[in-house]
Amino acid sequence: TTPDETVVDASVNVRAGEIVGMAGLVGSGKSELMQACFGAGPVASGTIMLKGRDVTGNNPRRNIRAGFLYLPADRRNEGLMMMRSVRENVALASLDIAPFSNGIVMDRAGERQMVAALAGRLNLSPPRIERAVDHFSGGNQQKAMLARSLTRHYDLIVFDEPTVGVDVGTRASIYEFIVGLAKAGTAIVLISSDLPEILHLTTRAYVFYRGRVQAELQAGDLTEENVL
Repeated sequence: TTPDETVVDASVNVRAGEIVGMAGLVGSGKSELMQACFGAGPVASGTIMLKGRDVTGNNPRRNIRAGFLYLPADRRNEGLMMMRSVRENVALASLDIAPFSNGIVMDRAGERQMVAALAGRLNLSPPRIERAVDHFSGGNQQKAMLARSLTRHYDLIVFDEPTVGVDVGTRASIYEFIVGLAKAGTAIVLISSDLPEILHLTTRAYVFYRGRVQAELQAGDLTEENVL
């Protein structure tokens, strides 16, 4: 439960290699729950566990180092530094580890090499990692934020509305990217107001309404009629 009760008595679990959906209207509590778990919002009561460890009260930095990443829905205001380069945005969550640093001093050559490789892997267009993120299309801005999830090992990644404002081609590549992470063993949470996205990508889904989990639907019961 959060102090403002945008989330009330919500209980969810995610396993390695799973894509778990969180469905509901904007403001239903689905995003607010994961923001609170990540440390980007306060928790009034309840416990947050990650791989058997109590991480309740961790701030985002501590959660990232523990293997938990949240990628927000609002990339312009929350996810990216719009006037900074792709290189800086991609490296943002991993400046404390190699190849981005040796723990004390930044390794700019290692950083450039790693980010250039990730830009190629995600088909960033144009592949200019020193260009400000603000000068790229929405789809390529999203790719820059997604690339952050590949800069260090994560056990759990939350994608909040990952395909908002992107074209059809980029949407398909984002889906492939998310599925690939799950197949590699990462636990994935997909928060989406797009019902077909929930139905086609997830193996299990929680439905939120007014801050509460109204239902947990397994793959066989995950239909448009049941969610609605």
